[in-house]
Amino acid sequence: MQAVAKEFDQFYRKAGRLPEEGNEREAYQRQLSTVAGKNAYNAYDTSSPQSTDLVSNGTVVRIQIDMTLSALQIPEYETKASRWCKLAQPGTITIIHNTENFYLIWGAGVDGQPISTEDRKKTFLISRDLGDVN
Repeated sequence: MQAVAKEFDQFYRKAGRLPEEGNEREAYQRQLSTVAGKNAYNAYDTSSPQSTDLVSNGTVVRIQIDMTLSALQIPEYETKASRWCKLAQPGTITIIHNTENFYLIWGAGVDGQPISTEDRKKTFLISRDLGDVN
């Protein structure tokens, strides 16, 4: 998740904006998936009990837009993330941004829910306000 956040920051610095919907977002999600590397949760196809076929082991990165997202919501996301974060394939990294200068990143654990901090009291999030980036 850290590598994805760093790459996302660099996109903002170069473009002066966050990725737009459509082809740009689709292409950038694929690029970020490469940056994210292997997905440890996705080594084998478990869709059927007999299957031991290897499947793509890349990490899926998806970008979503929430134009109301702000830093003020982070404490609520940390404690009640399952209300806002849609279930995802284990290992998926999701970036939610407000189209302007703020984003957060969460990762899906083995159950498809957001992963927690070590003490399990909060959701592990990376968030950034890029408004101050030069």
